[in-house]
Amino acid sequence: MKRNLSHLSLMFPRRLMSSSQTPTQMSFDYAREIKNMYAQQGGAGYKRNGVLKVGTSLAGEDIQTLMHYVPPSGQVQILAVSSAGSIYLLEGESWQVKYSGLNPQDKVRWVHFAGKLVFCNGLDAVMSWNGEAVEVVCEYIQEQGGNLLYVSENTFSVESDATLYPTGKELRLENAAGDVVESVVASASQSGNVTTVTMQTDVVDSTLTSVALKEYPPKFQHLYAAHDSVWGDLTCNIELFLKCRWHSGCDYTCHKLGRKP
Repeated sequence: MKRNLSHLSLMFPRRLMSSSQTPTQMSFDYAREIKNMYAQQGGAGYKRNGVLKVGTSLAGEDIQTLMHYVPPSGQVQILAVSSAGSIYLLEGESWQVKYSGLNPQDKVRWVHFAGKLVFCNGLDAVMSWNGEAVEVVCEYIQEQGGNLLYVSENTFSVESDATLYPTGKELRLENAAGDVVESVVASASQSGNVTTVTMQTDVVDSTLTSVALKEYPPKFQHLYAAHDSVWGDLTCNIELFLKCRWHSGCDYTCHKLGRKP
């Protein structure tokens, strides 16, 4: 392109040969090498064979995001997020719905991590696809407070913060025999540094040994995978923002950064 903006010159393959075709797909006269078809040369850097239409249209819905995932079988899966907040899997030439209920007001963004496809939209919980089903990313985090005590069949106490036990919080309790039960918090009260938690059901064993709280990553707007961690961006439009390093087992720690890079 010349610098004189009144005159525009664009390069085009000789004899109008399309650079999106390979030489073997054209007649002998046109079967000549073009530099932008080959790696280490100019242009696109690889052979371009055009695009193919895959799948049928979604009636009444538009595809907003396409994602891909490679399960252990090695067969690439293509997933689509629709304008109605549904996630579809391409099976043959048809789309099969795998999840419904996403908020369609923001774009879904995704990364591959720990053998899964992990995605977010800043409005719903962080989710993952394992090749068969969509799951909400979560993990039980063990209570680290001391003096865990049995009070009654539905109540225990621990040296912890009552704000960790809001009504409806899901807990996992384990006894000395290794039996594990799950239940939901009915109420919690704090006196000094001791929190007393009452469960909705009678699941507290007199040999209670540990309590774990079900935790979820923040509702990230963006995800970035690097090495053994996933980094999530909460507020990408302001200078101060938060990233969480997601360790193996879905446990995560938060790091507040000074400015958006």
